Amino acid sequence: MNQLFNKLLVPLKKVTCTDGTFSWPNKPLLVSERLTDRIPLEQLQRKLKKRVKVNSRIAYNAFGPAVLRIRRDPAFKQAEAYRITVIPEGIQIITASDAGAYYAIQTVCDLVTLFGGVLPLCRIEDRPDFNRRGVYHDCSRGKVPTLDTLKQLIERLAHWKINELQLYIENVFTFAHHPEISKGYSPLTANEIVSLQEHCRKHHIRLVGSLASFGHMEKILSLPAFQHLGELPGFRGYPGGTCLCPTDPGSIKLVGELYAELMPLFSDPNFNVCCDETWELGKGRSKRKVKQVGVGRVYLDFFLKIHRLCEKHGKRMNAWADILLKHPELLGQLPKDITLLNWEYEHNGPNIKRTKEIADAGIDIDEAVRVFYAALTYTIGFVLWEIPRAHLQPESAYGDQWAGLLAGLDPAQFPLLTGQASRIVPTVASTSQFDWGLSRVIG
Repeated sequence: MNQLFNKLLVPLKKVTCTDGTFSWPNKPLLVSERLTDRIPLEQLQRKLKKRVKVNSRIAYNAFGPAVLRIRRDPAFKQAEAYRITVIPEGIQIITASDAGAYYAIQTVCDLVTLFGGVLPLCRIEDRPDFNRRGVYHDCSRGKVPTLDTLKQLIERLAHWKINELQLYIENVFTFAHHPEISKGYSPLTANEIVSLQEHCRKHHIRLVGSLASFGHMEKILSLPAFQHLGELPGFRGYPGGTCLCPTDPGSIKLVGELYAELMPLFSDPNFNVCCDETWELGKGRSKRKVKQVGVGRVYLDFFLKIHRLCEKHGKRMNAWADILLKHPELLGQLPKDITLLNWEYEHNGPNIKRTKEIADAGIDIDEAVRVFYAALTYTIGFVLWEIPRAHLQPESAYGDQWAGLLAGLDPAQFPLLTGQASRIVPTVASTSQFDWGLSRVIG
């Protein structure tokens, strides 16, 4: 029986099964002490109706009959931990928080998916390994997702107990002071960001902004109004290159203007400023300064200016670690309130093993754990949700990578294998390479 639990996409910490079963009765009563459990209880209600053909009822009280009851217990040391006990008479859930109750109900929904109307008697004890469990979603390269698509994605991620979604934006936001930046790109609006954030809150996901602020500025720098801010105009065929010139005062001025419109929309204290892949830094307009103090120092000086902007808006600066790891001697000069996200496209990429260097530079060990997990989760996030990069690897290798990643997953738990992908993935990243990779996986 325990082997069936291994089909779950998100493994459970501990499952203890006993002899016997519980059968969902007709019109079961689902009960909680808190109105805040309404959304997950309604999710379970829909699941029971679809999978078991049972019409359930929801009630809110602290005492009385119930087939499923959620109770709060402050003795649980970890807020998101929960315990599910399935006995012949029903199901009891104990947790310390709204998030724990939400995740417990997601697990009950999975049990209904796996076992239908007859569940094994068991005791499930579960908790997350990491406080920060994120997926990074590139909204800027490929079709910009609609608000409806993003809300569907949020609900799917929340079901997988993901609690952070970062939206990567290069130029696909409607900046009022610079409307030309997003012209022709079906950009996200301020109202949509606020609406999306409220949807995230309901599903216990933190919405974190992410804006290209140094490298990956090619779309903005291609515009006549901003080409003069480029480090090396013409680099890789882009009129303004891909990287801001850090020694031009106009560069940090532009970043500050963009932050002033975007940052306040996000209530989460974290904000990802990116600052990765500054490919042409030191090869163009900042070349003289680089010869004087070194490319690492020039990078760090601009990086610290961005940090001051984050402080101005009350944000904890998150940034990709790839450039700083090329200059490890600078790690000790970083403000200690920065979170570095150590990323790779592959799980065994060389930078993954270097996370300890970030911790050794003085970052609190809890931050080092968060950074390491970010490296893993953002790798997965890129593989699942970013546009496939056909120029980096041949199609056959990409298809094999998909097949290896998804092999053995239960189709009922993974939307890419069930047809639900048509509601989420193609509107996230629709390219011929994507379609080819997906078709290879699902045959």
